[in-house]
Amino acid sequence: MVSKVLITGATGDLGEKIAHAFLKKPQEFETTLIIRKEGIANKREKVDQFRAKGAKIIEGDLDNLEDLARACKGQDYVVSSAAIVHLYAGQETKLIKAAHEAGVKRFMPSQYTSDYNLLPKEELMTAIHYEHLIGAVQKIEETGMEWTCILNGNFNQYQYCKLQGFDPQAGIVTCVEDGNHKISAMSTEDIGRFIPEIIVDPFAKNRYIRLEGHTYTRRQIKTIAEEIWGKKFELINFTIDEIIKQREDNGKFDETWAPRYQELFYKWNRMANFEGISDNWRYPNVVPQPLHAWFQHLKDHPDQYDYGGVRQY
Repeated sequence: MVSKVLITGATGDLGEKIAHAFLKKPQEFETTLIIRKEGIANKREKVDQFRAKGAKIIEGDLDNLEDLARACKGQDYVVSSAAIVHLYAGQETKLIKAAHEAGVKRFMPSQYTSDYNLLPKEELMTAIHYEHLIGAVQKIEETGMEWTCILNGNFNQYQYCKLQGFDPQAGIVTCVEDGNHKISAMSTEDIGRFIPEIIVDPFAKNRYIRLEGHTYTRRQIKTIAEEIWGKKFELINFTIDEIIKQREDNGKFDETWAPRYQELFYKWNRMANFEGISDNWRYPNVVPQPLHAWFQHLKDHPDQYDYGGVRQY
């Protein structure tokens, strides 16, 4: 029996990978994508590729309840991969409402991140808005729909960029304190490949599923980077006190989120360290790309990345 799945955010980096993973399984899924009019116009090549692979495209806005109701009608599953700016705007809340009213069986919110459930609430509130990390699950539970959340640590695209203190061009890796705490990360490609396996898994009903691409300390990352780039990297250490002072001196959330996250990963390490506790073994058909391969790709295609922040797409 073919299941029907609706995906949001398909023109973004992660959403595109999720969409293509479902479209590779036409015998299992009928895939629908809701895309804004501007997205269809501005990313025509992507949209044409989706259509060529069998996707049904619905032009609609995540702010418009009528559009969401039309998109959710008849769907078994909804996979949200909306960008964080849309989460802040409350659009996922509207999507949850539309999915519930349409009789959707299971909802996967856009929370592909670390395990913020482990943080004290006062820490969580300073990291990112509570409503969009834990509040979404509560809203889904209130409707009676099933839910599944993905915890993957960090994205490779964010973990290994200048914004997070990794700069292969300059040969620099930054770390907090001694650099021996571990952080898990995974590529958006690998996350996407896991989602079709997880969304139909009975075990994943009303659960957080932990995925581990790879888990390394910053010192280990330095060693692997030196091997791939063939040069010495400098390890620059920051203390927790220095990070806190930098944040307090700056006083702006949007310019200090990277040091803040590094601080949280150090203080509450299990929120982003899934070594030995991941659910990868449940999905043997998906084998994540090793970090060596990711670094080799990064070295071979530096033009695809903006070392000041995120991947260009």
